[in-house]
Amino acid sequence: MRIGAEVLLLHFFLLLFQLTEKTIWRDAALSPFIPTMHWGYYYYHIFIVAALVSGSRQDLEL
Repeated sequence: MRIGAEVLLLHFFLLLFQLTEKTIWRDAALSPFIPTMHWGYYYYHIFIVAALVSGSRQDLEL
């Protein structure tokens, strides 16, 4: 069940960072230094790895 909650969290953060990237960061003064790829995808992969690692740790503890 823990992995299910983390997957829900990562989708929330993915949506949140995509929205902020579209509205705020493209109009910021540092916009040339921001990668063109959505920041949300970076966080998406980080949370996927975190969910897999925590799930594998729980399996090892059992």
